[in-house]
Amino acid sequence: MHTQVLFEHPLNEKMRTWLRIEFLIQQLSINLPIADHAGALHFFRNISDLLDVFERGEVRTELLKELERQQRKLQAWVEVPGVDQDRIEALRQQLKSAGSVLISAPRIGQQLREDRLIALVRQRLSIPGGCCSFDLPTLHIWLHLQQPQRDAQIESWLAA
Repeated sequence: MHTQVLFEHPLNEKMRTWLRIEFLIQQLSINLPIADHAGALHFFRNISDLLDVFERGEVRTELLKELERQQRKLQAWVEVPGVDQDRIEALRQQLKSAGSVLISAPRIGQQLREDRLIALVRQRLSIPGGCCSFDLPTLHIWLHLQQPQRDAQIESWLAA
């Protein structure tokens, strides 16, 4: 049996950053719903890593530049005969709308940075064994909330 393994190595740091963000966002959803301490630590570690990536680069600026670049590419397709003009215009409007939302939005990840529980856990993640119940009683209490309450909190974090 032959299994093909695809290994992608993006050539620029911008693309690597975007792939890291995509990977971390996917990781946030893998163990949902969070039912135990290990799942919670996995979730909070990924939130922390995602915030670290956001803090390191100019993600918003790079995304806006890329949206503009894609709009210019679509504009070039307008000149090609036989191309679905309505579809191109719809895509351009989607890109324009996404850019407007991004411009008017607060700093990426700001709501997560300001969340008390996330901030407490992030602070303790760098300490070996620092997320024990006696070190983080707030996390311990959160883990003992009813599942629907935790799920609602997680949904609000993911929406941020």
